[in-house]
Amino acid sequence: MSSRNTPTRSPEHNHEAARRDVPRKRTAEELLEKESNKLQKQHENSNATLQELKETNDACFNTEKEHITNKPQHSGAARELRIVQHHQAREASVPKQVGTQDQTHCTPRLQRVMDELKSWKDECERHDTKMKATTDKVVDLEAANHALKQDLAQKTGELVSQTEKCNGNEARMRSMEGSISNLEATRRKLDRDLATATKALQDKEQENRSVAEMLRHTRLVLKTRDEQIRQKDGEVADLRAFVDGFWKLAAGAPKKGVADSAEKAAHTVSLPSTRAVHSAPSRK
Repeated sequence: MSSRNTPTRSPEHNHEAARRDVPRKRTAEELLEKESNKLQKQHENSNATLQELKETNDACFNTEKEHITNKPQHSGAARELRIVQHHQAREASVPKQVGTQDQTHCTPRLQRVMDELKSWKDECERHDTKMKATTDKVVDLEAANHALKQDLAQKTGELVSQTEKCNGNEARMRSMEGSISNLEATRRKLDRDLATATKALQDKEQENRSVAEMLRHTRLVLKTRDEQIRQKDGEVADLRAFVDGFWKLAAGAPKKGVADSAEKAAHTVSLPSTRAVHSAPSRK
């Protein structure tokens, strides 16, 4: 998969997602542990019930065995059964002309033996039925125990998978915490650089304000100087007009009366002061 198709997430987003996964991890672990404990308890109860049934079955079997062994009529019944079988074999081999006296003599004994055998057979059938029910219950318990073991194995596998996933999330969280620490260090450095640049900018602005004030003052000085220059230019123009008039007057007057005319003109025309003439600055 190319990096263009993968959405880019910031470290803060990944860190927040991993932090939200922590309660889910704990809840999953608690649920799995609770389920595992429950299954373990059921497994132990099943084993205990199975052991109890086995012990009960063994006790019943031993009791019946001891009862059958210690009961004299059963051994007598077996002996009588062998006798009956022997008589039946003899009946089959003896000719039909057997006397009625022998048949009358064997009939009560045979009936008693058959009754005892029937009673013993019924008791054995009841015992077999009980044993079969116990065996079926044991089989059911073993099947349930096997199912519980499989369920426990499945839950254990899920718990292992969830634990591995949580471990991976913890590793990513540690990696993101390292990235966050690096980002915080970079941010602090940028804050310091920004503070330094802000201070330099403030100093520059203060310097610019000082320069602007100097420029304003310089403009005022230049404006005053321009007014003074215009004033001096007016005075120079007046002086030039006076000089031109003087030379025109001197050129038109008789030669002998030049001095008198000049003296008269000096008394009639007010000249600018010598200080004003010499103090007027020249244009650059």
